[in-house]
Amino acid sequence: MEATHLNDGTSPTGRRKSIIAAATGAICLVCEPLFHRGTLIDHIPAFWTGVGVVLGVVAGIGLVVTITRSRAIMDRLRNATDFQRFRHAMGMLFLLIIGGVVGGYYARVAVEQNSFLGYDAKRSQLQAVVTGISNGRGGPFANLQPYAGARELQARIDDDLYSRLDPYRQPGRDCLILSVETGRGGVKRTLLPAAFDTRLGTERWVKCDGYPTDFR
Repeated sequence: MEATHLNDGTSPTGRRKSIIAAATGAICLVCEPLFHRGTLIDHIPAFWTGVGVVLGVVAGIGLVVTITRSRAIMDRLRNATDFQRFRHAMGMLFLLIIGGVVGGYYARVAVEQNSFLGYDAKRSQLQAVVTGISNGRGGPFANLQPYAGARELQARIDDDLYSRLDPYRQPGRDCLILSVETGRGGVKRTLLPAAFDTRLGTERWVKCDGYPTDFR
């Protein structure tokens, strides 16, 4: 009688499915920020950030263990050069780092959802100072400081707004109007364009309050 293998995660087929499932879940977690608009303005307590980072690293360890249990990968490593083994080790370390970063991000998402889900938020506006701009493969971005002690935010902007901003030669001149929601416990957030949304344009630009009108 031929021996049969149960698909319990210990057979090659089971391990392959586990790796595919883990990789798919990891990709979904990493890609979610591309579609998320809510951005907390204030820092969350360090404790919750730490919890998120730890959970993210633990998840990364689980993914590393799942990958290294793959017989095909282990067979390749046995015949690999020292440099190939080094690259594999660096790849596994990178997964742990990414896990910590993603965990910190989802700690903020959890605080945001707890503060706003099912709550009638109060709405207002504020002027966020443009502290920097950049333009790369992802298009133009602006770094924004809503107020002292707040998180520095990064917003997608269009080319017209990018060409108008000059935060380095005229610091403190450029501000963008942000819509703000205040939820439970006074937690504040703003909604910024996600990866496929329309970028912020010149209609958001104002000269910051208190900026010298005769400044050159």
